[in-house]
Amino acid sequence: MANNEHRTSQLIFPFGVGAMVDFKDDTLMAAGLDFWPSETKSDKYKTAIIEKTQIIDPRLQMKISSMRLNGRLNKIDYFLNATEKRDFNQGGGLADHQQPMPFVRFPKWYFCSNCKKMKRAKLEDRTAPRCHGKMFPVTFLIACEDGHISDFPWVEWVHHGDENCQSEDLSLESSTTPGLPGVVVKCHTCKKRRSLGGVYPKPFAQLNKILPNGCCPGEKPWLGSREINENCSKQVDFIQRASSSAYFPNTISSILIPPYSNSLRKEIDKPKLWNQINDVMESVKVEEHDGISQFDEKNLKVILKSIMINYKYPIEIVIQEVKKKYLEENDESSYIQDDDITFRKKEYLAFLGERPVEADRVDFDIIHQDINLYNSEITSFISDIVLVTKLRETRVLTGFSRIVPTSSGEEKVSMKKAGRAINWLPATEVRGEGVFLNFKKKNLHDWYNQNKNNFQKQTKFYKGWLKKVQENEDINYARISDIKSLEKISPYYILIHTFAHILIRQLVYNAGYDASSLRERLFVSEDPDNEMYGVLIYTSSGDSEGTLGGLVERGNPGNLEDTILKALAAETCSNDPICLETERQGLKDLNGAACHSCALLPETSCEHNNTLLDRAFLFGTADNSDCGFFSDLIANFEL
Repeated sequence: MANNEHRTSQLIFPFGVGAMVDFKDDTLMAAGLDFWPSETKSDKYKTAIIEKTQIIDPRLQMKISSMRLNGRLNKIDYFLNATEKRDFNQGGGLADHQQPMPFVRFPKWYFCSNCKKMKRAKLEDRTAPRCHGKMFPVTFLIACEDGHISDFPWVEWVHHGDENCQSEDLSLESSTTPGLPGVVVKCHTCKKRRSLGGVYPKPFAQLNKILPNGCCPGEKPWLGSREINENCSKQVDFIQRASSSAYFPNTISSILIPPYSNSLRKEIDKPKLWNQINDVMESVKVEEHDGISQFDEKNLKVILKSIMINYKYPIEIVIQEVKKKYLEENDESSYIQDDDITFRKKEYLAFLGERPVEADRVDFDIIHQDINLYNSEITSFISDIVLVTKLRETRVLTGFSRIVPTSSGEEKVSMKKAGRAINWLPATEVRGEGVFLNFKKKNLHDWYNQNKNNFQKQTKFYKGWLKKVQENEDINYARISDIKSLEKISPYYILIHTFAHILIRQLVYNAGYDASSLRERLFVSEDPDNEMYGVLIYTSSGDSEGTLGGLVERGNPGNLEDTILKALAAETCSNDPICLETERQGLKDLNGAACHSCALLPETSCEHNNTLLDRAFLFGTADNSDCGFFSDLIANFEL
């Protein structure tokens, strides 16, 4: 498996636990968390692995600890990135933390490129089966909506469920007939033949009929051959290995913000050091008054000074920070976790807050721009422009689904074996840069109040759809994307979301990044306690040193105006007038005037699966071009 190379971040997204990975010389499935090196190696290696791959984000840890993943609560103490392998070009032995990542051999059925004979491997086999020619994994599989996946039942299919012959002496042949009818499986023992032409149509009645109990076998190959199959009553779908429906990773992300990005706080947040400090806090605690712990200050200072002797921080500041963290972990209110809007509001306030002191700018640094340096066409609708020169995003894999996507917390299968508690989850961190734009609330409200009659129909449709999602009245609606976190789908959300898309499309030409390397993070809420109307456009793929710098450069005066005005050229789509006149298009009809020619992005760039987009909110409808938020701007300036 020497050529089975991968970037460590790929084993979190898009090829996390349970995903099939096509390497240069092999196809394997990423194994469950129980098989990760941090769980299987001796203490010596385990310590080295954790220290090297550990990712700390207290806000996200608390949030996920309050969620039910696969039906249960799990206290998350930290996250782990995938391990790296040794760089043979540098020579030397294998470092303690450099360990191969675990995989299982799935699909198990292979066929020979010469003689077409089929062989079944085992999940734990290190090499593929051998024959007269190179053997390739079979393309066809079965899976269910609960996340189980199995090899296609070749033996049962060719024998029509007849148990008189259960021979695995099979071959997979093809004929000149196009499509699945031209794919034929043959049994060399009983001489029976059967094409795959009878698999379709949905709901795959002939396929489910030959399965045990007429439903999904409940297999979880990522957990190894010793894992007992689950009782599953779902009907299976017939899928191909490379199908997008074979794997939907569920991720949650967070921006590391002050105070958690401060250098001292990052040190004491490390579990190894904090466990030591916490024991000290417990030992010198003398009483609790009105929910606030009181300590023997003299002893606390002496002991903390000895623990932090290798850290160059004033002991008074250390005591202040450890008390804050102790209160966070022991205050009853800390167990009432922020909802998604409140969680994001804290990031919104961080971008509008003070710039960190120089020593604390490693993971988070912002530069507030003087809005008066920008041309009036920009300041007419934007109140704040913030250059985010450094940011660190943590993306955590919480689970996965198949056939149809689910939201985090709705997964039906686990990434670890039943009954085994693990206090971590796989994650990756991305260091990048970005530009934060904050819209003027008054302008937004004035625009909608003057033009709401033009958008009431579309807004009503979105609100009705969100209600279905939140009430789970229609499971197909509920699972298409993670939008349950929205308090409401407002016209401001559609407007700012669509604006973010057309801005990213223009930045591709100006900032030196491809579209898949840029992401949006929306901060839109009409809740009086969490009101916000902002958007962050940031890089989603930077190296350890950061990024190209082009995105921040485009946020400077002179550059930003040029970029935004050129982006607004999306007023005209090459598919107009059809695109602009279309009220419903896209996934589940959740877009208005938005197509691949004007507003859609790579799915990794959009928070909502390229849904909830409509250029009409920006530029006006087909019947009224003056009702868009930017209609006056476009009329007054030549684009």
